[in-house]
Amino acid sequence: MKILLIGPLPPPLGGVSVFLKRHKRALEREGHEVEVLDRTKLGRWRYAWHLCFGRLHDYDLVSVHVQSLCVPLILLARGLAPRTQLMDHNWRRAETWRQWQRRAYSAFLARCRELVLINGEIKSYYAEHGIALARRTTIRSPFIPPPADEERAILESYPSEVHAFVCRAAPLVLANAPRIVFYRGMDLYGLDMCVDLVAELKRDHPQIGLLFALAEVGEPTYLRRIEERIGALGIKENFHFMTGHREMWPLFKRAQLFVRPTCADGYGISVAEALHFGCPAVASDVCTRAPGTIIFRNRDREDLLRRCRQALDKRCSIAR
Repeated sequence: MKILLIGPLPPPLGGVSVFLKRHKRALEREGHEVEVLDRTKLGRWRYAWHLCFGRLHDYDLVSVHVQSLCVPLILLARGLAPRTQLMDHNWRRAETWRQWQRRAYSAFLARCRELVLINGEIKSYYAEHGIALARRTTIRSPFIPPPADEERAILESYPSEVHAFVCRAAPLVLANAPRIVFYRGMDLYGLDMCVDLVAELKRDHPQIGLLFALAEVGEPTYLRRIEERIGALGIKENFHFMTGHREMWPLFKRAQLFVRPTCADGYGISVAEALHFGCPAVASDVCTRAPGTIIFRNRDREDLLRRCRQALDKRCSIAR
């Protein structure tokens, strides 16, 4: 088949862009011809021109992975809905839509080839907001195991300070975020909770090290406040930021714990990655998580600390 993927490829790194990178590679290995229409690489106007006037009818399948109502509506207007697959990676904006927008989106879904949802909660969300599901609606995990042949290049991309931090951390804890973002006034990826967590865990694990992979800063003023708090808590040697667009999955083979304290989420591919490599993962209860995830109550610092202590104690007892 000739397939067009509409969505982002790294950089920047994020759940959707990493998924598309691996999905594209998997499709190509199956023998498909795959091209990508990525607004982050083309710019707004070239991207819009390709959507509105490009030769999209040349593709057997158009697979949409963007948070945009305009894209499916353009495809509907061009008569391309029957060959369009839309994958919803937790796009929850229907409560902000007017009635005509919900009806237009439902009209697209009624004609599209397939709607793919990453969890059943999104299916319920559609029903709650009066959006009719596509005739062919499937629930599918967005996790694709990372390609082993990329591991060496990823490790070589890490600064020497990261390698040194990883070597001396005992235990090594990992966390990540594509950038600092706020959701309803809260730190979306829970960086603030990670700082408090390390301060508490240091009492039992003096050599603990939490490596926080941050692709983009996003909010430099907030990051400065976080760094000041790290210093005030006396954990400067126990907390390290790895900035830049680097995948983190090779470190799951070395880490004793991964934490995902997000106050909103779609799935959390990094949680599935951690579990795939045998690293325990503690994550908030804001969405369906990969099987085997240790769940804590959202924004509950005490529950997060309790779950992490239990996971580390179990991990250390197994190591002994």
